Amino acid sequence: MLKRINIYDIFIFLLLFFMAAGEIGGSMQPSRMLAIAFFPLAIYVAITRHEQFTTYRYEGIFLTFWLLWSILSLHVARNIGESIKDVVYLFVHSILFFEILIFSAAAKQPLHSLVAGWVSMILLTIPVALFEFIYDIHLPMSAQESGSMMNFGYTVMERRFASVTFGNLNSYNQVICYSLPFLLFGILRAKRRWESYICVAIWLILAYLVIRNSSRGALLCFGASGAVFSYYYYRHGKNKIAFMIVIVLAVIISSTYLASSFDFILERLSSQGGSDHGRTENILTGLRALADSYLFGIGTGNYFVVMGQEYGVAIPAPHNLFLETLVVYGIIVFIGFCLLFVHIFNIAHRGNSITRQFFILCITCLGTSFFIDSAYLNHIPTWAYLASLYIGSDARYAQISI
Repeated sequence: MLKRINIYDIFIFLLLFFMAAGEIGGSMQPSRMLAIAFFPLAIYVAITRHEQFTTYRYEGIFLTFWLLWSILSLHVARNIGESIKDVVYLFVHSILFFEILIFSAAAKQPLHSLVAGWVSMILLTIPVALFEFIYDIHLPMSAQESGSMMNFGYTVMERRFASVTFGNLNSYNQVICYSLPFLLFGILRAKRRWESYICVAIWLILAYLVIRNSSRGALLCFGASGAVFSYYYYRHGKNKIAFMIVIVLAVIISSTYLASSFDFILERLSSQGGSDHGRTENILTGLRALADSYLFGIGTGNYFVVMGQEYGVAIPAPHNLFLETLVVYGIIVFIGFCLLFVHIFNIAHRGNSITRQFFILCITCLGTSFFIDSAYLNHIPTWAYLASLYIGSDARYAQISI
C-alpha cells in the first residue's frame, strides 16, 4: 500500500481527517493549523509544477479578488474584530482549498486519498454521535443543551441529538451530507469487496444518525443521492441482489426501531411543512439588505449584527450557502462564486463517465443540503468539499483506482 502512495497523499488525507475535530481549538482548529503549516510546501510544489495548474487559473484570480474585496469591506465593519476574523478565515480556507488541488497534482493516488480522508473523518465521529444519543451528554462546544424539547402547537416532544464536535446538530448534519458522495463513490468504485461493505455499513449508520437528528434537509440529501447512486449501481454494480437485500433490511430496521424518530419528523412536517419561517425571513430580509447596499453586500463579518440589530430578524442566521455569499459579499462575488460550479461542470463534462458520475453525486448532495447549516464560508468542510469536487471531476485523476 505504501508503495502506491506518497507524502502528498498523506497530506491530503490529514487535511480531511482532522476536520473531525470540528470546533475543537476554536479559531485554531487542527485543519486550519495544518493548512498554515503546509503552506510553504504548497507554494514550492505549485512553483515546480506550475504547468499543471493552468486549469485553475480562474479559481486563483477569483479567490484573490474575493479576498481583496473582503478586506475592502472592512470599512463598513460593525464589529471590526469579527470582520477581521472572517477575512483571516477566508484567507486560510482559500489556502486549504488550493493545497488540496496542489497536493493532488503531486500525489500518486489523490482520488483514493480524498475518499479515504472523508470516509475516515466521518467514521471517527460516529462513536461520539452514538454516545450522545444514548446518554444525552454532549461536548462543551455544543450550542444545544441536554434535555432539549421541541414544541409543535399542542405537542411537546423530547429531542435527543448529536452535534459531535461541530457545535450544533445542523453543522453535523451538513458534514454528514458532505461525506455521502465519497461513501457512495467508494461503493461504486471499490476494487475490494470489503471496502464497499465498510462504506455501506457507514452509510447505514449515518442514515440512522440523520433520522435521529430529525433533519429534513439531510434526509432529502440522503434520498436524492441514494436515487442517483441506485441508478449508477444498476448500470455498473456487481452485486445487485446484495444491494436489494441491504435496501430491504434498511427499510425494515428503520421502520421498526426508529418509529419515534419518524414520528418526530412527521410532526415537524405536519406543523411546518417544507417551509421554515426563520429561513424565509432571512431570505426576504437578506435580499432587502442587499438592495440597500446597492448590491455591494453588507460586508464581511456583519451578517449577525446587520440582520439582527438593524433589520430585526429574529434568528439572524442565513441557513443558506448562496444567500450568505450574496448578502455578505454582494452580486459580483456571488456571480464569481457561481461560475466556480460552471467551471467544475466543464471540467467534468470534458472527462469521462467516472468524472461525470463523481460530479453528479457531489452536486446532488450539495444541491439538496446547502440550506441546512449557517456560516458555511467559515466552516472548513465547505472549502474541502469544493476542492474535492474539483479533483474528483478532473479526468487527470479519474483513472486512479479507488
